[in-house]
Amino acid sequence: MLGLKPTTVTDTPNGNWVEYEFGPYALSLGSAPGWKPSPDGCTVALEVADFDAAIATLKEANVKFRMEPFASPVCRMAMVFDPDGNTLCIHKRHAH
Repeated sequence: MLGLKPTTVTDTPNGNWVEYEFGPYALSLGSAPGWKPSPDGCTVALEVADFDAAIATLKEANVKFRMEPFASPVCRMAMVFDPDGNTLCIHKRHAH
């Protein structure tokens, strides 16, 4: 959905870990038997450089939106579903 390719994948009986690198940054996601999310799960927020372009790309890919783009006092954001049904927040902070 985001076009990221895993750079590290660990899958063991004690837990799972995946890392995605993009430029000098990394996004890491993990799970283990004792790490339980709330009944509603959790949300990850990802800031993008160009909010309008990111939203257009997601819409062109027919990504399902939980919440259409809107402005908050801090940022512009939208909530989308990933392929597994988890919610992701795509946002861009307002200039200071």
